[in-house]
Amino acid sequence: IENARGYCSAASMDIARFGDDTLYRHSDRVYRMVAELWPDDHTAQVAALLHDLVEDTAVTLDMIKANFGEVVADTVDALTTREEETYDEYFRRLVRTKNISAIRVKFSDAIDNSDICVGLLDAENLSVASFIYYRIKYRITSGLLCKILKSAEGGDDNLEQAHRAVVYKWVMDYDIKAIQRLRDNKHI
Repeated sequence: IENARGYCSAASMDIARFGDDTLYRHSDRVYRMVAELWPDDHTAQVAALLHDLVEDTAVTLDMIKANFGEVVADTVDALTTREEETYDEYFRRLVRTKNISAIRVKFSDAIDNSDICVGLLDAENLSVASFIYYRIKYRITSGLLCKILKSAEGGDDNLEQAHRAVVYKWVMDYDIKAIQRLRDNKHI
C-alpha cells in the first residue's frame, strides 16, 4: 500500500481536478473507502491508489505491471477508459470483466466522483441542473455496482448491512458538504 501511495503521489500530486482538489487526494479518498469496505482486498486497495494514473498521467499499464504485478495491472486496466469509449461502453466493459476488485474500486470512485460536482458548482463552472445530473449519474452507477457486488459476494445480509452503514457514512458526509456549499453560495 505504501509503495502504491508513493507512486501515486509522485505521479499525480500536482494534477488538479477542480478547485484545490488534486488527483492524489481523490485517489486517497477512494483508497480509504475501499480499505474500510473491503479490508482484505489488497488488490482493490492498491488499484484504488493507481486507478486514474493511466488516464491522467504519463504512467502506463506496463509501468504498473512492472511495479505492482499483473493482477493489479489487470485491475487498473479494467478501470481505465479507452480512447473514444463512452461512459456506458466503459461501464458495460467493466462489469463484463467480472473483476471484483475493479468493481469495488469503481463503486468507491463513483461515490467520490458524485462530490466533484460540488467543487465545480462552487467555481461556477457548472450549472445547478448539471450538478444534479452528475450527482444522480454517479449515484446510479454506485447503486448498480452495489447490486453486482452483493451478488458476487454471495448476498451475505450481515456483510451488506455493514457495507451499507459505511457507504451511508461516506454519502451522508458528501451530501452534508454539498448542501452547506450550495447554501453558502446561495444556490439554494
